Amino acid sequence: DASYIIHPDKLPRGERIEKVIAEKSGVIASLDAELMGKACMTLGGGRETKDSGIDLSVGIYLDRKTGEMVEVGQPIATIYGSDEHKIQSAKKLIKEAYIIEEPDYDIEGKASQSMIIKVIN
Repeated sequence: DASYIIHPDKLPRGERIEKVIAEKSGVIASLDAELMGKACMTLGGGRETKDSGIDLSVGIYLDRKTGEMVEVGQPIATIYGSDEHKIQSAKKLIKEAYIIEEPDYDIEGKASQSMIIKVIN
C-alpha cells in the first residue's frame, strides 16, 4: 500500500522508545552500516532465517549522522521496539556502530564539520 510512504504514521510503532546517548564528544567519523543492520535485525526488523517474521513496529532513527558534531549526553539514535532485552542488545550494537573522534580544527581553531579533506585550487 503506497499510502504508507506518504503517511508513515499509519505504520505500527514500537511500544518502547529508547535514546542511545553519546558517551563522548566529537565528530561522527563513521557509522558501521553492517552493525546498524544487525541492531535492526536484533529488534525484529529483519530476518535471521527465511522463516523468521518481521516486526513492522520496530526501527532505528539516526539522530546524528556522519560528519556531525555531538556532545556527551546528546542522543545519537532512537530505538523503537517492544522487547526490553532486544532493545538493550540493539543499543549495544548501535553504540559500537558509531565512531566518534576528535574533530579536525581549521586555521582559526574552529572545529571543522566538513567532509571535505582538502580543496585543491
